[in-house]
Amino acid sequence: MGAILFKRDAVDDGVPNPRGDTVVTVNIALVVVAALLVIARFWTRIAINHMLGSDDWCVFVALLIAITMTGLFYGETKNGFGLHQATVSQEHFLQAWKYFLACQVLYKAAALFAKLSMLFLYLRIFSSRNFRIAAYFVMFICVGTAIGTIVPTIFACHPIQKAWTPTMPGKCIWTPGIWYSSSSINIATDVMIIALPIAQIRPLKLPKAQKFGLAVLFSLGFL
Repeated sequence: MGAILFKRDAVDDGVPNPRGDTVVTVNIALVVVAALLVIARFWTRIAINHMLGSDDWCVFVALLIAITMTGLFYGETKNGFGLHQATVSQEHFLQAWKYFLACQVLYKAAALFAKLSMLFLYLRIFSSRNFRIAAYFVMFICVGTAIGTIVPTIFACHPIQKAWTPTMPGKCIWTPGIWYSSSSINIATDVMIIALPIAQIRPLKLPKAQKFGLAVLFSLGFL
């Protein structure tokens, strides 16, 4: 068993992994863009407002998580993600799967902090009582659903190690069900967050063109 586990494979032989390289390259590029935008945001807030809010710190935490995820993506690909499973040894496969599971947890956490940043920004802009209640309600849903998807992701298998060692005795829940439900919840909360400020634009005393521009600006989240 030990000989099978540690035999040389495509990773050890340096076989090119273009799919894995693409994943890492794209993630690095996106994280760099995100970091530049967050730096610009912090500089503007400090230079103009001389203060930072909860929305700024939430987006900063989301950025830190995204940077960590990029490092984990690199670990995945260096252990064979992107190559055919038949060419990757059990040793590297297990390591890659551990990185992958960690990314699953961090992704949900990063999405939560990004959503909280938007909601805290809304609370700073809009003062309507009904709007603030709605924003806090959506915030409660985001936090609750994030916990409700992170916990099953971590404890999908009993024992936990079975998640990356399928041959280990134990039981696992249907993992794709977690992914599908998590994606559906993410989409639903995204729509809620994007729709929240649209209703606030209509009563504003602004020309229709400016109202339309604001609506388009807040709707950019659909991208």
